[in-house]
Amino acid sequence: MRRVLTLAIAGGFTLLLSARADAQTTMTLTANLSGSNEAPAVAATGAGGTATVVFNLTADTATWTVDVYNLPTGITAGHIHVGGVGVAGPVVINFTVNATQSNDFRISGTAGVTGLVARAAQGINSWD
Repeated sequence: MRRVLTLAIAGGFTLLLSARADAQTTMTLTANLSGSNEAPAVAATGAGGTATVVFNLTADTATWTVDVYNLPTGITAGHIHVGGVGVAGPVVINFTVNATQSNDFRISGTAGVTGLVARAAQGINSWD
């Protein structure tokens, strides 16, 4: 009897989570930026930062704010990769950056459907 009750509770919880996910219209992701998180890792530079990306599933947009601190040389690129931890997966969103920016700065922007680089092998075909 206990096993049936546990399964029923787990099943109810799954349905509750599914209903909530269907109603969700935005998803916010945050990250701490460090060269040690790159693949392969970058030697200690003293640079770091934070990033926040908000995906709006109703408007089919991604909006980002990236704060960079103590970058000793000019930025060369900015983008979002998709992949597992420790894997330099393919780029799915490119940021517009000013190549002369260094030290402390902010990158922000928004991409729509045309800004998404589809990656079928990773299951990225749309904002969904």
